[in-house]
Amino acid sequence: RGANIDYDNTEDLDKAAASFAASNSNASDPDPPDGMNPKILPLIFLSVLYVRAVFPLSGRRRFWGTVKYTLMAPLYHVYFRDAFIGDVLTSLVRPVMDLAYCVFYYFISVYMLASVSNQLDDA
Repeated sequence: RGANIDYDNTEDLDKAAASFAASNSNASDPDPPDGMNPKILPLIFLSVLYVRAVFPLSGRRRFWGTVKYTLMAPLYHVYFRDAFIGDVLTSLVRPVMDLAYCVFYYFISVYMLASVSNQLDDA
C-alpha cells in the first residue's frame, strides 16, 4: 500500500492511531530521559537575546541613546528619528506586552532555579 490510506476501512485508521499514540506515549513525560527540565531551554534562549541586546556596547550605544531620547521626548528637542521610533513603539504595544511577559518569566524562573526551597515547576 505504501503511503496510501484507505478511508473506507476505519480499522486501519484505528490501528494507525494506536501505533502513533504508542510511539509518542512518552511525549508528555515531565522528565525527559536526559534529565534536563524543558523549562530551561527558553531561559537559555532568552539569556542569549538579553546579552545580545546590550553587547557589544559600542554597537548598541547609539540604539539605546535613541530609545532614551524617544522615551524622554517631552524634555528634549524631538528629531525625526525620535518621532519615528516613538511611532514604531506605539504600533508595537501588543508585542511589547509579550516581551514584558518574557522578561518577567525569565527573572522569576532564574529566581526559582537559584532558590533552594522552590522548584522550577512551582513557577
